Amino acid sequence: MKKILMRRLSDGRAHIPLAGDARRLSVVQGVTIAIAAGLVLIVAVADDLGIRLLFGAFSLLLVAIAAYVGCLRRLLETGVVRIDTRGPGLRFRPPVWPTAFLVAILLLLALPAVAVVVIGDAGEALSPRRSPLLLPVFSAICLAVMIWRLRVPAGLRLTVDGIRGIRARGDLAWSWDEVGEVGVDGPPAALTLTMKDGYVPVTASMRYLGSDPNQVAAIVRFFRDHPEERAILARGGQAALDRAADALRPLD
Repeated sequence: MKKILMRRLSDGRAHIPLAGDARRLSVVQGVTIAIAAGLVLIVAVADDLGIRLLFGAFSLLLVAIAAYVGCLRRLLETGVVRIDTRGPGLRFRPPVWPTAFLVAILLLLALPAVAVVVIGDAGEALSPRRSPLLLPVFSAICLAVMIWRLRVPAGLRLTVDGIRGIRARGDLAWSWDEVGEVGVDGPPAALTLTMKDGYVPVTASMRYLGSDPNQVAAIVRFFRDHPEERAILARGGQAALDRAADALRPLD
């Protein structure tokens, strides 16, 4: 995978800034850290072993979530595109580490349940301490959904024949004749793709594209509107990206 910082491309459409998304993630990260710190304080002063184990497990989970949110915030880079240079077509691909981090968090959801079992409250029906036992169930469901979604190629691939991929809020495998409106909505900034028949839009944020949605939208519109340029997609991602960048007016 190759990370490329490009000048902001423009084809006459408005850009949705990413700075607001980064600020919101910073707030979420700060709140999560504050709650985790409060739980750590409770663990430090509590005399009950059960409370210490349970709240300690939740604090570790919140620290992991805060770290994940921080990594997502670092992913938001204006003008950056990440492409897979292997094979034909232009593939915008997200890095692997956000998914790996999310899997780790889902596995950590089992910690509070382990704490409940250790302190011996697993058999108490409807006990307040029994509720964490539901977290592994939620984790297993989420992991099953993630495994099911692996059938869809990560990111978005542009080929001579059409576009396919995305694991966010939908997946697609469209010919160029089926591609309708291509835009960016926000905040948070997200690429939106709609079929010509008015099908419900497929959306993808930078988390699922690995690239600035504004840049991706401009490039997709370029190849949608210029069929004569699509042959270069057979030569690989770098050649196609260079051609689109040359054709689109940089926005200073």
